[in-house]
Amino acid sequence: MAAIWTSYQLLLAARPQLMSACFGFSYTDTLKILGKWGPGYHFFAEGSDDEIDILEWILQSKSISVLYTELRKLADQHDFLIVVDATIGTFANIQVLPYADIVITSLSRYFSGKANVTGGSLVLNPRSKRYPTLKPQLESMYEDNYWSEDVLTMEYNSRDFISRMHTINQTAEFLADFLHAHSSTPTTVLKKLLYPKWETRAYYDISKLTSGNSGFGGLISLTFTTMDTSRAFFENLNCAKGPSLGANCTLACPYAILVYYTEQAWAQVYGVEPGMVRISVGLEDKEDLMGWVKVALDSAEATAH
Repeated sequence: MAAIWTSYQLLLAARPQLMSACFGFSYTDTLKILGKWGPGYHFFAEGSDDEIDILEWILQSKSISVLYTELRKLADQHDFLIVVDATIGTFANIQVLPYADIVITSLSRYFSGKANVTGGSLVLNPRSKRYPTLKPQLESMYEDNYWSEDVLTMEYNSRDFISRMHTINQTAEFLADFLHAHSSTPTTVLKKLLYPKWETRAYYDISKLTSGNSGFGGLISLTFTTMDTSRAFFENLNCAKGPSLGANCTLACPYAILVYYTEQAWAQVYGVEPGMVRISVGLEDKEDLMGWVKVALDSAEATAH
């Protein structure tokens, strides 16, 4: 959150107060920041090829200050900045700096893992043509107010970050493959599976690291045929329940209800259904997690029939 706020303040200070564009359905508070503390924004929730065409049409007559995505070609052509939030993909899985002017991420999530300390990071691309402007501006704004014990805790937690992400990648892909196959069965209650291996794979592969143990991350989102089946699945999923993600333990939450409780109708327009269940896969044994998911699916399917 601090990284999102700081990057936006940096851009407002470094450039005239132009509107922004948010490409893809972002972290909820990103839109709040763009709307409340700036001159406004264009929102392209689907992040699709068609919306790229719409954005390009807008750029023919309007200037954009910052685009929260990896659309490097348009940025170079129309002279706007790109900020990418890499929190969900993580530095262990993707390399987006070549496509961005700034990369931001929450260190409170996967990087820490233990959910006992908060922090964020902001990285300037030294090859960006805006770097000579952004770096001195950032230096003039920067305050070193990170509490020393928080720094020590974050560093200690992060020592096994790469190995933890390798485990999470493997387990999440194991579960996602099962859910993807199950979604095609005649009795399925699953409506949609949102996971990079099966959604927008071509885009993900562009930034996916080719070396090491990179994968598709640990976040899986599911929608269901009815609210009753969604409720049955969630209530019978035997993992910790909570709003965060990236913890060492698996967390599930009714995402739309929790995050967009007063804006559910608005969120549903963009495909975030009230019955969506988000699972942040942790470090538990993958067979245990599979057992939990199967029990939850059986309960949901029993509700449907």
